[in-house]
Amino acid sequence: MAYPRVRLWMMPRPTRLLATLYVASVLVAMAASVAYYARKTALDPEALRAYYQGSGPEGAEGPGGGLALHERKSDLELLQTLHPHSFSVPLMLFVLLHLYGLAVASSRLKAATCLAAFGSYALLFAAPWAAREGPAGTWLLVASAAALYGVVCASSLVVLWRLWVPGEDPWQTPGGDPELGGTA
Repeated sequence: MAYPRVRLWMMPRPTRLLATLYVASVLVAMAASVAYYARKTALDPEALRAYYQGSGPEGAEGPGGGLALHERKSDLELLQTLHPHSFSVPLMLFVLLHLYGLAVASSRLKAATCLAAFGSYALLFAAPWAAREGPAGTWLLVASAAALYGVVCASSLVVLWRLWVPGEDPWQTPGGDPELGGTA
C-alpha cells in the first residue's frame, strides 16, 4: 500500500469528492448496521445470544421491539447472512484501506490497521456460530463487531480529514518511512 509522495489532499478535487462520497456511504452503512442490530437486539448481549440461540414464542416481541425467535438459527440461516457479506465487506475494506494508505505515512500503522480490520472481520463472521452455542460466543460477536466498526469508522474519519486538510502526517515514522525514502 505504498504510493511514494502521493497523498489524498494532492488529488484533483473531483477525485477527492468521489472519495468523500464513498467514505460517507461507508459511514452511513455502519450506522445502518448498528441501527438494525439495535432494533433487533437493543444491543444487549443477552438479547443477542437469544437471537442466535432462539427463545420465546413465535412472534413474541423482544428487546428493542424486535421479534424474538422461537428456535435457534440454523446453519443455513447463518450462511444466508454470511454469503453476501463475505463478498461486500472485504471489497469495502479493500477500497477504504487503500484510501487510508494514502492518508497515513507510517507503514507500521497501515499494517496494524489492515490486520485489525481483516482480523476483526474474520472473527465477526465466525462469531454467529459461536454465539449460537453460548455466552462466550456472544461476547466474541460483540467484541469483534466493536473492533471492526471502530477500525472502519476511525479509518474513515482519517481519510476524510486527509482528503481536505493538506499537510504533513502526524503519524509519520520517526526518521522517515523507508517506503517514502526515509531511513527508519
